[in-house]
Amino acid sequence: MAKPNSSTPNPPATGPKRQQVPQQSVPVIQGSPGLFTREWWLYFHEVYAGLGKLQDRAVEPPGGGAGPFIRTLLVKDTTVGNDIADRVPIFIASKAVRVIGVLRKAISANLTVRIKLNGTAIATVTIPSATAVGVSVISNTFVSSTLPDKAVLSWDITASDGSTDVNGVASFTLQFN
Repeated sequence: MAKPNSSTPNPPATGPKRQQVPQQSVPVIQGSPGLFTREWWLYFHEVYAGLGKLQDRAVEPPGGGAGPFIRTLLVKDTTVGNDIADRVPIFIASKAVRVIGVLRKAISANLTVRIKLNGTAIATVTIPSATAVGVSVISNTFVSSTLPDKAVLSWDITASDGSTDVNGVASFTLQFN
């Protein structure tokens, strides 16, 4: 939900001296027509005036201080393999900050994922088999942390127990700023 302006006006007082907007111009709110007065409309208009469209504020230009951003790999099949999931783009020139791995299901062998940028390995992250479900494993070691705009990430599983679960075994999230 959008945040109100810093100079939030006081909501209108309710009482008999407040007039309601004619019925035909009042929006129906949860089946209660006539309860949205002109004073309340003006109040909400003042509170949220100037907030603009959300898509206009989603991403600032490179170097504008936006972020953090993330790209997440959801692992449902831990079979060892190369290019095991959808390739995803980096959508703003940035720097890799960390990778967070989390298990959804217990594993019997270490789960290792290699993250590649345009086909070149930039990080390898291992979740040890002794890691409890729901506990984050964090790595901030990168061969190169530079992520060019429109570069493409791909993922390999280099070690695992081969477990599968349709709801997911683990997730790996790359955070970048």
